[in-house]
Amino acid sequence: MRRVPVNRTINIICGVFLVCGLAFLGISIYTVRSTRSFVAQAETVRGEVVDLEYRRDNSGSSASGGAYYPVVKYRTAAGDQRTLYGNTGSSPPSYRVGEAVDVLYDPTNPSDARIAGFFSIWLVPLIAGVLGWLFSLASGGVMIARRVAARRVRDLPLYFSTFLPAISATSLLAGVPAGSLSAVLSPLSSYGGHSCRRRSSSIHSTGTTSTASCSSCCQWPW
Repeated sequence: MRRVPVNRTINIICGVFLVCGLAFLGISIYTVRSTRSFVAQAETVRGEVVDLEYRRDNSGSSASGGAYYPVVKYRTAAGDQRTLYGNTGSSPPSYRVGEAVDVLYDPTNPSDARIAGFFSIWLVPLIAGVLGWLFSLASGGVMIARRVAARRVRDLPLYFSTFLPAISATSLLAGVPAGSLSAVLSPLSSYGGHSCRRRSSSIHSTGTTSTASCSSCCQWPW
């Protein structure tokens, strides 16, 4: 079975996260617009909590918890009595039976009603927006971190070419044998993602160095 390269796997995961993030952000924008339109044209009436409906989550496990959702009776401006089943619940319940609450409803569609509370109105846009930002930031953060890490690895030969000549000259002046010095510096010269194939140097006793080109990828001045 052919193994997928790690970099390709990371790119695929980042792409999936980015698509999911953009999708959630799109849902958030759509629901925000529709909710603002609903609130702008909705009428407000007083309603009464007549029941607290207990619902379990969708896992179906008897050990899993549930929440209490309010059931509200309200009357429209036209005098029609309607029943509103709350879309957000909590445990313990946030409402009491007999409690008066404000209800927003669409005059063109009186059955479209919501309790006048922050979470009852803005919960869906809020959740979609948070998920969208989390997925998008996670994907973007990994991509940026990989680019920064790759750039630092590419710059390592430049750092070595800057500091190693000084190290070489100082070591020779201190009496370190040239053979020992080459054994120590040779592994460093191949660090940074590539190996220089042609290398020549002439370090004089005065500490001066002559620059010799290795391959087309860099300049090593020793």
